[in-house]
Amino acid sequence: MATLLGVLITQTFNSRGETRRRRHEASSRWHDENYRVCAAIVTKATAVERSLYSAASMLDDSEREPRMPGTKSILLSPKEGIEGVFDGITREILVEAVEDGFKVLDELDDLTGELAIIGTPEQAATARLLAEQLLDAVGCLETFAQSSLAYAEVLAIRDARESFAEAARDNLLAAPK
Repeated sequence: MATLLGVLITQTFNSRGETRRRRHEASSRWHDENYRVCAAIVTKATAVERSLYSAASMLDDSEREPRMPGTKSILLSPKEGIEGVFDGITREILVEAVEDGFKVLDELDDLTGELAIIGTPEQAATARLLAEQLLDAVGCLETFAQSSLAYAEVLAIRDARESFAEAARDNLLAAPK
């Protein structure tokens, strides 16, 4: 009888230990995934911010209206440029930056979706705000906005990225390892 009781107690403790171990592994896996997604968001946002900042130097601060006669998007402008506004090389630089920006925004949409599941509501909200700020900055280049406006939007990416990184750090440091 004592042997049977010993086996039952051992099984109970083993079962509890196994349950704790599985919970810890699941928590660790969520933590690792959260870190991976957050790091990817920060890395991609930083890269596109640098690209947009560089490309914004191709804009001017002229107050002419419309900014690009005959079109609203640099993507739809003539390949040779618009006389008196920008040349073909400037157009090529801006188009590349805008297309790269949209590509990164698509990737950030996927990462933000993942984060909505594995992260905190604050992480998800700040990731969305970061993506919106990136979209605003890309939009400035696409519409050939005044350089002062474009630079302001690009520099605002940094604030949005720092807010996101702070939310990510808060969650990652609070999570059990």
